[in-house]
Amino acid sequence: MASSPNHPSASVIKILPGAVEAAPIGIFVTDLAGKIIYANPHCLSLLQFTQEEFSSGWLRRVHPDERERISAAWENAIARAEPYAEVERSVRENGEEFWVEVSSVVLHDAEGQLSGHVAIVEDVTARVLAESKMGEQVQFLNNLREAVIVTQMDRTVSYWNKGAEDIYRWKSEEIIGQTIDAFLTASEEESRTIFEALCDRREWEGELRQTTKDGRSILVSQRSSMIVDEQDHPKCIFSIVRDITERKKIEIQTLRAQRLESLGTLAGGIAHDLNNILTPIMLSIEMLKALTTDEGGLKVLEAMKISAERGSDLVSQVLTFSRSEEGSTIDLQPLPFLKQIVKMARETFPRDVSVSFVQNPTLWKVRADPTRLEQAFLNLTVNARDAMTQGGLLTIVAENILLETTGKPFVSIKFIDNGEGIPPENLERIFDPFFTTKDLGKGTGLGLSTAQSIIQQHGGSISVQSVPGHGAEFQILLPAIVDILVPGISEPIPSHIHGKGETILVVDDEPSVREVAHRTLQAFGYRTLIAMDGAEAVEIYRAHQNEIALVFTDIMMPILNGIDASKAMFALNPKVKIIAASGLNARADLPEPFVSRLKNFLTKPYSSKTMLVAVREAIEQD
Repeated sequence: MASSPNHPSASVIKILPGAVEAAPIGIFVTDLAGKIIYANPHCLSLLQFTQEEFSSGWLRRVHPDERERISAAWENAIARAEPYAEVERSVRENGEEFWVEVSSVVLHDAEGQLSGHVAIVEDVTARVLAESKMGEQVQFLNNLREAVIVTQMDRTVSYWNKGAEDIYRWKSEEIIGQTIDAFLTASEEESRTIFEALCDRREWEGELRQTTKDGRSILVSQRSSMIVDEQDHPKCIFSIVRDITERKKIEIQTLRAQRLESLGTLAGGIAHDLNNILTPIMLSIEMLKALTTDEGGLKVLEAMKISAERGSDLVSQVLTFSRSEEGSTIDLQPLPFLKQIVKMARETFPRDVSVSFVQNPTLWKVRADPTRLEQAFLNLTVNARDAMTQGGLLTIVAENILLETTGKPFVSIKFIDNGEGIPPENLERIFDPFFTTKDLGKGTGLGLSTAQSIIQQHGGSISVQSVPGHGAEFQILLPAIVDILVPGISEPIPSHIHGKGETILVVDDEPSVREVAHRTLQAFGYRTLIAMDGAEAVEIYRAHQNEIALVFTDIMMPILNGIDASKAMFALNPKVKIIAASGLNARADLPEPFVSRLKNFLTKPYSSKTMLVAVREAIEQD
């Protein structure tokens, strides 16, 4: 042992029990200067040193990449007479890497004076490798798009990966340690079913409807497993969750398309047979009328004729719905058809139903079958009339648009009523053939499905937005025939409406709308700040109001809508410039005090040029 009887630490060594020599852990002792004066056999064996080698150069076992750090930490502990604790990456003579944990305490002599350190050395290679492996696994779990959630048996969350953050919008620091029921609620029946399955079979798999932090309703596929200990006692619940909202929508649309195709084929066959039945009936009625002079008999025959004609009209609609091939198409201007329908509606609709027509006089042409296109317009007009049982206003809006996502030109025709609206549970079925909410005998359920079939056969689309009690808006988009060049995502933009580096706060809960608006504004000389709801917009405006030149906000948003968010920003700065946009609300539906303070109001969908002109004009207003 390399120490003298008079060394300050000699007394420490003398009192070390014999058990230290046989201890299964490494132990060594240093003097005040940090020189090693004793190491037990296990320590020397672990580090593969002799006593003399260990005393003269123990840092040789530390990995070269770690020596500077370990040396500085050791010297700092010695200089300050403080405990030392480090995990050291080491390397043996044969090049094998291993890890040891060294922890020391300060020694005092019999007079209470500092005399050195006593340290314990443990081989922690297995633990370090396990932690490294766990780190790799954690990284792997964080890279998954699925949510990985671990809850304890008291329902508190102990793990919440990046996928869970992306799906539910709650950060891990917000939810770990909290009860999961406070965030992701389920009905008592669902909770009981899941827990019983976990207790009985140790696993559960199914679909759940859940709500995210930002108020979105999502459908998820969840698989949960009960984790147990060696005694088969439950320890925690491990769940993998996948957002299947969009997949389900596609599945429903596919099934609906298949159902419609089958119905179309069936309807076409039935219509063909009905025509064969109705034709001789109608011919016979005309012949009988010519042979009959009795007034009563003529009235009966006239009633039969009217009924047969109604049947014939119904068959015609069925055939239009079922027909997938295009008819005779020409390049035409939709305005004359719309003007004729507006004229007809004003002359025949009840007095308490008004009709307004907003048109672009230079509406683009479309390629269409005139008769069938007029049929679609007429069906939507009659549908709007029937929705306004207590009277109201039908507004037909015809305009040219360029889709923000593709830059392609379309003619947009909207039929907007302020009637009863459509319940959410009916929105998915509104275009199904023979689906109707009207009383028996007042509707066939073919009007909207026929209109959709006609529009789709023309390469267009039809969509509906509605809030119960606030009417409905049906929008037709027909591919336009445009003689102008449409570069990129927008029309050619005049240089005088380009931005000059101003900052625009864009607020919209639809990611695609936010992204396109952001890219368009940046492409034309503006800086942008982005908010996905009204609450976030208010916080951003509060922090950056001195640099924000304009706020461009959607109206319908979760958490805090555009109207309330605008009120909060007006309270922060009465001179804030705001443009509002909506795909559902019309300007007339918004509260007047709010509208009067806006710089502009845009109806979705709007073109890049429309947005940029509105932004430029708003910024330049006093």
